[in-house]
Amino acid sequence: MPTASIHDLAVEVLEQIFAYACTDGGQTGYSLSLVSKYCYVVVRPLLLHNVALLSLKQIESFNAYLEREQRLSPHSRVYHLFVSTIRDGEQIARTRQLHRAQQQGRSSCPPQSWDNLDKRLSVALPQLLRAVAPS
Repeated sequence: MPTASIHDLAVEVLEQIFAYACTDGGQTGYSLSLVSKYCYVVVRPLLLHNVALLSLKQIESFNAYLEREQRLSPHSRVYHLFVSTIRDGEQIARTRQLHRAQQQGRSSCPPQSWDNLDKRLSVALPQLLRAVAPS
């Protein structure tokens, strides 16, 4: 009896299997992409189905990644996108608390980090939305 291999399955069947397997935030998709070139080609369009970005740095990094990725594989699509700047807000709050503690009642203003965040976000967010949903 001949042995069977994953490579003997139709690409369409593997896509369905991999789509169900790749719902854990990326670890399974990444692992599958390392199995073989064949698996990499099949799983590549699925790698970006669910994306969560929790800081401006992640948004900017993902924008750079999408720019490179779209040149290599224009068929990759983001189906579910979660965007938040919660980590940036927490960092600004910690910075302000530290600044207040250091000033100990002086009348100087705390550093205005929100302005910088807003300026960078006003560039990065439209770029992200154009990349994941061009139409």
